[in-house]
Amino acid sequence: MQQLPKLPIVVQDFTTLRTENFTYVDKKKYLYHLITTNRVYFLLRPRRFGKSLIVSTLEAIFQSKKELFKDLWITESDYDWRVILSFQLTCLWWTELRQQCLIKP
Repeated sequence: MQQLPKLPIVVQDFTTLRTENFTYVDKKKYLYHLITTNRVYFLLRPRRFGKSLIVSTLEAIFQSKKELFKDLWITESDYDWRVILSFQLTCLWWTELRQQCLIKP
């Protein structure tokens, strides 16, 4: 009997999605365009429609986790894989998140 593909129901993390072999539709061509064009974008999507997954995917790209993108469009593109420094600003304001972010009050 053939095993059905794993569907990523409530999976919001790109690393989990790729490392645990969930079914995934590659939309990196659109993210590549978003990254490489020098424009500002406003990502407006309905509830439960993948906003967190897009941000998680961008985070993996900017952290240069190229191994997660094996067999996906962006690895064959001319994207310059370099680490880009990022900050989580939510950690600066919310007390309960400070422990997770390793920021001392």
